Amino acid sequence: MINKAIIILSILTLFSCDNIEKSDELYKRAINVYALSDLPNETKIDSSLALTNLALKYNADNVKALEHKTAMLFQIRDLQGAIETTDKIITELPKEPYYIFQNAILLYVDGDSLQADKLKNEAMLLYQDKLQKDINNFDLRFNYITYLEGIGDTISANRQLNILKDNHLEDYQREILENRPREINSIDRMREYFSGTLELNELIENKN
Repeated sequence: MINKAIIILSILTLFSCDNIEKSDELYKRAINVYALSDLPNETKIDSSLALTNLALKYNADNVKALEHKTAMLFQIRDLQGAIETTDKIITELPKEPYYIFQNAILLYVDGDSLQADKLKNEAMLLYQDKLQKDINNFDLRFNYITYLEGIGDTISANRQLNILKDNHLEDYQREILENRPREINSIDRMREYFSGTLELNELIENKN
């Protein structure tokens, strides 16, 4: 259920902005509604998604809004919508392996293994190329570790993790490493979630 008052108020306060500014502001409000409001969870998600869709009407290339839309679609178990939205992100950021692998995972869940394999391999090559050029990039190597774990290559993932730990890290980066998930959800568990037999909290907590 969408909170219509939030949507109407957001539109009324944006008349003086250009389209890109409107899009950015609506995206920020979508985040605030989801993260900070006291609305029921279903209303937060629906209202945040509605604001995000408005943001994308003003600027269809707003990557942050596309990212948030993907997250909201994931929460409402809209697999096809999530695939289409990650496709749009890849169109805007064709050399970003994080989004390419995200799209591959969704395609595996959807049963399109041929295209998923192609994207998975493309992501691998991009990660390796980027790390050769930027070996000390924490976020890039952290995402690469997640990628390796996602494809089941735990030996390479642990090797990359040790490289990361040997770097000079900020306290917040060490905290990220300490709190990272120790197990990656399987494609089968993702399918259970999208089919409705597994709840989001169970997926996040990776319960057996």
